[in-house]
Amino acid sequence: MKKLYLIILIIGMTCFFAHAQKGSVSGISAAKKSPHGQSITINHAKGTKSVLWSEDFEVWPPANLTVSSGSSSTASGIELWHQTDGAAEVNYDDGSMSDEWMISDPIILPTAELILKFDWFGSYYWHVDPSDGADVSVKVSTDGGTNWTTIWVDDNQAMVEAGGNVWPWVNWTPYTAELDISSYAGTEILLGFHYLGNDGAQWQFDNIIIEDIVAFDCAITNITVPPVLGTGARDITGVVQNMGTTAITGFDVVYTIDGTSVSSVYTVSGVNIAYGQTYAFVHDVQYDFASIGTYNVEVAISNINGIGDDENLANNVLDIDVEAAEGVVQRRVLHEVLTSSSCAPCAETNPVIDGVVFDDANIPYSTVVKYQVSWPGEGDPYQTPMAADRVT
Repeated sequence: MKKLYLIILIIGMTCFFAHAQKGSVSGISAAKKSPHGQSITINHAKGTKSVLWSEDFEVWPPANLTVSSGSSSTASGIELWHQTDGAAEVNYDDGSMSDEWMISDPIILPTAELILKFDWFGSYYWHVDPSDGADVSVKVSTDGGTNWTTIWVDDNQAMVEAGGNVWPWVNWTPYTAELDISSYAGTEILLGFHYLGNDGAQWQFDNIIIEDIVAFDCAITNITVPPVLGTGARDITGVVQNMGTTAITGFDVVYTIDGTSVSSVYTVSGVNIAYGQTYAFVHDVQYDFASIGTYNVEVAISNINGIGDDENLANNVLDIDVEAAEGVVQRRVLHEVLTSSSCAPCAETNPVIDGVVFDDANIPYSTVVKYQVSWPGEGDPYQTPMAADRVT
C-alpha cells in the first residue's frame, strides 16, 4: 500500500504543478508584418462538403494570416505570436502586455452553410479560473477591420460549449471548436485571432478551416454489435450522426445479414439531432445468429425526416464482420476512479472520463465506478467507509 500511496501522491503533485504551470518555452520565429492582400473569392461545388479557406501554420509567417501587435502591446519575444511545432503560439515571459493579433486577408464567403473550425490549447487555470490573466478570442469584421464581433472567447461558457467543447475545459488539453458562421454567408469578412493580457499562459491555435457543409445529411457512423458474440438472438445496434445543418427528426433502419437476410423496417421518430450530435439506436427485431461462424452485418438508413433521401447517400450504409461463437459472455471494461470534491483537477477531468465511457459507441462495452476520497484537500463529505477501506 505504501507504494500505491506514493504513486498517488506523485500523480497528485504532478496534477498540481501541471495545473498551475504557465507553459513551456519553445523556439520562436520572428513574425513579419505585412498589409492585407487582395480579396480571395472562394469557389465551391454546391451540395458537397469542401474546405474553403485554411491555415495550418506549417510555414511562418503564416501564408493566410497577418501577424501584428495592438496599440496596448508591450510584448516581445515569445509573448508575440510565433510558430511552435507547427502551431501558432503566444507564451508568458515577464508579464508584459500581450495585445497580439493574427488577421486574415479579406475572404469573400459564398452563400452556403458555413462552419469555422480551429484547434486550440491552453490553461483554464491562468485564463479563466482562478486567474483570468488573459483573454483569447476569435473575431469577425465585415468592414475591413474597423469593428470586430467576438464569436468565441476562452472564458465564455456559452461560446465554448457552442463550439462543441466541454465546460470547464481542461488545462493543456487539445480541443477542436466548430462554429456556425452561416450568418456571414455572402459577405466579405476578416477573421481575427486575438490574445490580450499580461498574466496568461501558453496558448496555441492550429488547423484553422472554413468549410461549407451539406444542409441535409444523416450518416451512420458506427455499428455497435460486438465483434465477437454468442450464438442466439442478438440486438442489431448502431450510431447515426447529423452531418448537416438541418435537424434530424427521424429515419428508417434496415439491416441485412450476409447479403440475403433482410430485416423489417425499424422507424426512429420523435428525435431532434442537431448538427454534429449523435444518436444510438437499437433495431426492434433481433437477429438469430444460429450457428458459429462469420457473419456480415450491413445497416442502412433511409427516409430521413420522413421525406426520403438526404443530400449525401455515400454515408447511409455501413457494414462490419462479426464472429458468432458458443459460450461467449459479453464483458465490459470496468473503470475505477478515485475522485474528491476537494480536488480541482478532478472536477476538470471527470467530464472527460465520462465523455469517453458514456459515449454512445462505448456504452455497451464499458462502465465506471467512482469513489469519493478525503484527500488531497481537508476532507470530502461524500466519502463513505467502503471507499475509505478501498484506499487504505
